[in-house]
Amino acid sequence: MKKSYIIKKCWCNGKLSKKSFNLGYIPSCDSYSKKYTIAKKAITTKLDVCYCLNCYLVQLRNRIIPKFLYEKYIYKSSDSPGLEKHFKEFAEYILENFSKKKNFLDIGCNEGLLLN
Repeated sequence: MKKSYIIKKCWCNGKLSKKSFNLGYIPSCDSYSKKYTIAKKAITTKLDVCYCLNCYLVQLRNRIIPKFLYEKYIYKSSDSPGLEKHFKEFAEYILENFSKKKNFLDIGCNEGLLLN
């Protein structure tokens, strides 16, 4: 079964740049092991950064299929009461101090705790 795929188009349906910045291969998240033989079997994907020629969104060209990426994923921001409180207070601060702005960008939003 194929464990990764290559993105053909951006979310806006724009074409992706042919040039990219190759950072090599990395294992999927939370694929740590104390045994070398098990660690060598971890799913890896090429970290190939490209951008959309239409909207200029920077993204990874290669993606691991979510089923394989998250099947053993152990961390979620919402599992931490301290982070949940922090993001609630931070969201209130943003609304109070930047309420005239219409758009916000949350980079690396994990499962979207701040966006809730």
